[in-house]
Amino acid sequence: KKPIKEIIIMSPDIESISDDVMEIIYNEMNAIEIHKKNDNQYMKKTLTPNYKKTGHLLGNKMKQFKIRLENLNNNEIEEILQKTYIDFNGVQINKDLLEIKIEYINIENKYIYDSEDNILLLFDKDTNENIDYIYNSKILVRELQKLRKKFNLKQHEKQNFYYEIIDEGIITDIIKNKQKEYIFPFFKNYLIEKCNETKSNDYKIVSINDTKIKIFLE
Repeated sequence: KKPIKEIIIMSPDIESISDDVMEIIYNEMNAIEIHKKNDNQYMKKTLTPNYKKTGHLLGNKMKQFKIRLENLNNNEIEEILQKTYIDFNGVQINKDLLEIKIEYINIENKYIYDSEDNILLLFDKDTNENIDYIYNSKILVRELQKLRKKFNLKQHEKQNFYYEIIDEGIITDIIKNKQKEYIFPFFKNYLIEKCNETKSNDYKIVSINDTKIKIFLE
């Protein structure tokens, strides 16, 4: 499955989206970067009255009420939704008599999107050939960080990494030819060197997509 360069999750109620849900989306979509924003800049909300029921309450004022709803901005609509009713010329109209519609506007061409209620998912359409390298590099760096943690190394402590190839693939291409381009940005000042002699038995087998390698930390 082709990695996605960036996913943005947007919602006015973004805190309701847990880190566990974010992690599932991140892993299932093979995302390189994932962000969430408490924003509704691409959402245009409108309120439409239930004409039959509100018509009985407002009579000939119904047209004015419709115009008022059409002129509400997103913030004003959110304020109304926090209440149980809207007051119009002294008439209390229950918010349950109003239908909320959401339209998505001004989304940059770089994104495709999907939505569910107040949640908007933006997917970067970039299919640059480097995306596979960036994605797999981040997975490799994550495994190296786990290995450092296993040895209880502090952040400032430098340590040499060595590799031994079991199955060739994109990760071995990165390690052999593209470390400075794809490893350094995430894991500065580290080189993963080829293992030319017998190392300790304390190693980690890293299996990423079509590649399998042994990583030694000494």
